[in-house]
Amino acid sequence: MKALGMIEFKTVASGITATDIMLKTAEVEVIQANPVCPGKYLATIAGELSAVKAAIEAADEAYNALNAAIRDMVANADKLIAAKAQLNKLESSCLHAGFASADMTLDG
Repeated sequence: MKALGMIEFKTVASGITATDIMLKTAEVEVIQANPVCPGKYLATIAGELSAVKAAIEAADEAYNALNAAIRDMVANADKLIAAKAQLNKLESSCLHAGFASADMTLDG
């Protein structure tokens, strides 16, 4: 069963480190990991339910006392994961097309 897991951290540094811990703990993939506002970091992962749970628990255990702000999981999230992957592809292709257009303008 596919699942999504999310943790918000109070600092960017702890979020980056915890995302690394999650990836090394279990077989999960990063859906999104980035600063969300000044000083906070949001990491969203996907994988099998047991892997996501283990990864979230490992990151939470490492940073719970000082830095983890919010954590959550969604089980049976196959459709959500597929939709996010499609959105990421679309955003990437639009960004690439924009850069290509800008390059042509500068060259022309």
